[in-house]
Amino acid sequence: MNNIFERLWRRSDEDNSDEFRSNSVSNSNLYSKLDGKLKKGTFSEDSYRFGRKYGYAPAGPSSSGIGHISENIEMLHKLENLEREVEYQKEHIAKIYTEWEHLKSQLIAQTLFCASVGGCIGTMFWKGAVDREGVKYTLSSSKISEFFKFTNGILNSFISVYKENMPNLESEESQFVLSVCGCIANISAVTQGARKIITDINGKELVETLINILPAIPKPAGDSLKRVLLAILYNIGMIGTGLKMIQTRQTLLQALAEILQTRRQNELVLIALRLVELFTSGIPTTDYLFLLIKIVGKDVIEPYKTSDSLEIRMCAESILINFSEAEFQLGIPFQFTWRSVPLIQDSSKDPNMT
Repeated sequence: MNNIFERLWRRSDEDNSDEFRSNSVSNSNLYSKLDGKLKKGTFSEDSYRFGRKYGYAPAGPSSSGIGHISENIEMLHKLENLEREVEYQKEHIAKIYTEWEHLKSQLIAQTLFCASVGGCIGTMFWKGAVDREGVKYTLSSSKISEFFKFTNGILNSFISVYKENMPNLESEESQFVLSVCGCIANISAVTQGARKIITDINGKELVETLINILPAIPKPAGDSLKRVLLAILYNIGMIGTGLKMIQTRQTLLQALAEILQTRRQNELVLIALRLVELFTSGIPTTDYLFLLIKIVGKDVIEPYKTSDSLEIRMCAESILINFSEAEFQLGIPFQFTWRSVPLIQDSSKDPNMT
């Protein structure tokens, strides 16, 4: 019996030794194959190092068994597939970027073309809108409200893009915007046109835009555009309802004061003075007088009494007379100091302000 157990024990040792030797030989052969593939370039060196670092590739012969080796080989194949996928994605992104650049250049070309066509047609329409009969015909169109909305969008977009650096006056973009605003100015010069603007919902929004973008227009590059916009507001102010709509807007008054204080080109100064003259004719309340004095002020107007331009001199003198008449009619003391007026709230938000 003891001999039988001894033989079984010896046989077991021999089997284990054979299995270990078999596994060792298999592992050695497998690593030789892996090293051969690495040398031949079948596996990239980075992938192999990555696998070895994180335990996916064997570091050398071990007794862990064939199953573990197979898993490592499978992971290396996955790494290779991921590498190929990354390369494919790089190529795909490069193609998309090339297409994007092509579409971008096409969009720029189309934008310039549209601006050129718009500037050409707008200029022709601007010149044609000088005729009052032509304006009346335009007002009868069902598209006039859409034209107000169209102009509103153009102005907002133009100022949003070019508020830091206005393009040259001769550029297609500038000519397009000026021509469209010039058409609105000619429409507002006719009484029916001004009334249409202040009663139409899109026209009212356009008036709000005209006032709000004035401070954002860069100087002096945007002076020509600013002059056209002020001309529109002046024409609207000639209508009683239009005057009430704009005369108490501090944004507008501050824009006028800035123009007059910096003494810009005569055409821009003249239209600014005409608006102030319009606002000071028949000042209704003491609060409104204080508002005008605080923002514009007599001291800003007085230097223009000696201007080389006759129109500017006459306009400045008229404004000063209006201030004096308002002071007298509202019972302001003669020795009233213009600089001593209190700062008041935005009268455009005061429902009692007329």
